[in-house]
Amino acid sequence: RRQSLPCRRNIAVQQVADRWGIVVRDDSPVASHPFANGQTISSLRMILPRRAIVRTEIKTWFSELVKDETVVMYHNLPSLSLHFIRSGIGDALLCVEGSYGIRPTPGLRFVPLAPERLARHKFVRRKNHRLSKAGEIFWSQLQNHDL
Repeated sequence: RRQSLPCRRNIAVQQVADRWGIVVRDDSPVASHPFANGQTISSLRMILPRRAIVRTEIKTWFSELVKDETVVMYHNLPSLSLHFIRSGIGDALLCVEGSYGIRPTPGLRFVPLAPERLARHKFVRRKNHRLSKAGEIFWSQLQNHDL
């Protein structure tokens, strides 16, 4: 059975974009770069996202530059993989800036990709429908781009 979606006038949509980049140690030569490109990444031991749809997208960005032998592991939660970068198991963690920003770690630095790559997100809610207190705070922060 199909559920009809509320018509556009009854929903609110908030769009957010997040930059892709790599997280490296402060003592990495890449840490001083304003951005990282395919040539930069090709020489690094990478920790990549596990999700197949994301890996497919990454291959379109860097095709032959990111080889299987340079991938040391895959991650589901980027914030938990920061330890592996800090300890030197990998040279760089590919992730969106927001996933690093929620747990900025001393000794690590986010370097955005060039050309710029964005992950776009849409948050949808019904208008005139009360959310929980936490939900209202979250929505307010989305509108103010405090996330």
